[in-house]
Amino acid sequence: MVERLGHDDWSRVGLEAVRTAGSIEAIHGEAVPLAPGVTARHAPGHTPGHYVLDVETDDERLILLGDVIHAPVQLRDDRIHFIADHDPAEAARTRQRWLDEASELSARSSSSTQRPTAAGTRISRKSH
Repeated sequence: MVERLGHDDWSRVGLEAVRTAGSIEAIHGEAVPLAPGVTARHAPGHTPGHYVLDVETDDERLILLGDVIHAPVQLRDDRIHFIADHDPAEAARTRQRWLDEASELSARSSSSTQRPTAAGTRISRKSH
């Protein structure tokens, strides 16, 4: 799930080749339904076209943050960013938005760099 981009973005050349081969489908928009209860939601900053997956059931919600979070310390300090963030300021705003939303909704979440757990982790943002 990637937003379609031009060929001048070196970080997406491989993904564009896979898309051209028909192995993936480009998505675009703030919220893109993928399946019942599964929505890709735009999360800019790390890379152009970055999305998180928002999975909802009747009584639970799981937010798969992808590369919104790279290290646990980012839960407490929004000034820490990842060296590969395309737009560090936008990545920080996106991180704050998603962490606040996950905390407010008591949603479980997981990121691509977090040690996997069966049901994700509940985020608490008591100080930020």
